Amino acid sequence: MPGWKDRLTGAGYGLGWSVACRLPESWARQGFRLAADIAWRRRGPRVKVLEGNLRRVIGGEQPDGQLRALSRQAMRSYARYWLEIFRLPVMPAERLAGGMHDSGHLQAALEYVAAGRGVVFALPHMGNYDQAGAWIIASGVGSVTAVAERLKPEAVYQRFVAFREGLGMEVLPASGGSSSPFGVLAQRLRAGQIVVLVCDLDVTGGGVEVDFFGEKARMTGGPGGARRAYRQSIDARDSVVRGRGLGCACPRGDPGAGRGGQEAKDRRDDAGGRPRFRGGNQGSSPGLAHAAARLCRRP
Repeated sequence: MPGWKDRLTGAGYGLGWSVACRLPESWARQGFRLAADIAWRRRGPRVKVLEGNLRRVIGGEQPDGQLRALSRQAMRSYARYWLEIFRLPVMPAERLAGGMHDSGHLQAALEYVAAGRGVVFALPHMGNYDQAGAWIIASGVGSVTAVAERLKPEAVYQRFVAFREGLGMEVLPASGGSSSPFGVLAQRLRAGQIVVLVCDLDVTGGGVEVDFFGEKARMTGGPGGARRAYRQSIDARDSVVRGRGLGCACPRGDPGAGRGGQEAKDRRDDAGGRPRFRGGNQGSSPGLAHAAARLCRRP
């Protein structure tokens, strides 16, 4: 039976979904931004971890004032992420379609699906990939299958599963399920569907060790592994906030025509690949800030 802290956490997420959907958007936006600024000014342990991560990215020679300005932007970006997650279920379809802008090889990926080819989208923790996923589903590709970290407490994980299933996604747990998700992913790829896998955060302990901004880190090898095993296309995709809109970029596409030398290339891609951070202190594109904020929970 969950303890009182777990029940309180679950209730907090439930309250967020309920209240943020009912308040006028401008009120909710101001409230979330105020909460972010308060947390930033208090400079608690998580903000200090955030600033340590940002320092790794921008370099130790940058002045403290720039670091603090960037960490404030990161906290505001993170607050915006949660606000838009909570409000996504009530977002009108026309706003979802009109507020997204795609670039890169996205159309090629959709053409693979239309031709019956499975596609793996390798996603970093950037922007709002739930919104990007809802937009792709609305584009007519049907459901997409995602593997999700099993968050704690369980009530929070179940809320996120229900939320993503409500958007049209099939959600498989990364751990704690009745079987490995890899078999289901194989079925979906062979059926010519889209599989979504996070590429920059290892939650299993069995990831690939890489050099990441001068330090060792573990990245998940799932996207490359799925591509090698099932010979499907793999596209690196990210979402990045632009003003009040969201952009979806597919910077690289690989039709994947077999194994051999290509398999060796995939190993190098897996071991050397790293998420491309965008934005940082560049005005209205806080991809770097959001990605760094996602790392706050990591000691």
